[in-house]
Amino acid sequence: ELQIKMALGTTYSDNFDRANNANSLGNGWIQGGAGQGLGIKDGAAHLDNVLLPSYGRRYAIAPQPAGSTNHAIACAVNPDGVAQGACTTLILRSNADMTQFVYANIFRDRAYMGIGSRSGNTWTFNDFAGEGFGFKTTDFRLSEGALVEFRCGDNFYRLLVNGKTVLYGQETANTVPQTEARSYVGFASETKLVGLPQFSWGLANFTIRNNDAVTTLDAVSTTASNAETTALVAPSAESSNTTKDPVGA
Repeated sequence: ELQIKMALGTTYSDNFDRANNANSLGNGWIQGGAGQGLGIKDGAAHLDNVLLPSYGRRYAIAPQPAGSTNHAIACAVNPDGVAQGACTTLILRSNADMTQFVYANIFRDRAYMGIGSRSGNTWTFNDFAGEGFGFKTTDFRLSEGALVEFRCGDNFYRLLVNGKTVLYGQETANTVPQTEARSYVGFASETKLVGLPQFSWGLANFTIRNNDAVTTLDAVSTTASNAETTALVAPSAESSNTTKDPVGA
């Protein structure tokens, strides 16, 4: 239900509903990076979380850019665990090869926004410093099944979880180009050794919206919130990610 609602009004949507593949998303995604393979697992974009993994960050560039310099991407957190020590990176305003971009690094209990770059398999993240709600937060918890949305409009950036803004700010230095050449989007998934191997959370879907067509997604947020409430009332068995997370909840 969440996937169907998220696809409404989008310029691109992928529900990853295809056969399992440990190393490829297929469907036109451009992939690269280091660490565990990023592919399809049980209808989601997910790392190949084996017991003895290789470490690094895998990236995926969406098959098509956003149709506007002001755009938004959204995804649902796959219900297979949210690690504390490894983040999923949502990327917008990227160039075509994802070597320059704006990012949101999202962990289980904190998130950061800023300007990033990639040289080969070396990633650099420079957190924003600006005015507004703030570009960093350690005051939230990301749950399985949550709806995550990352928006840009002119030099303003906003990160929402289940329709609630958790990060918002203005990039006052205006260093990020607002051009069609920087309208590519995607994400990156991390395998990291933090006491024990940890794997960033997977994506149950991925959508792109032009800001001219961005809605509040109230119905989608309600669906995600209801699912989260149900999960809290009747929690399922711990997932492979959470069982490998050495840090307490």
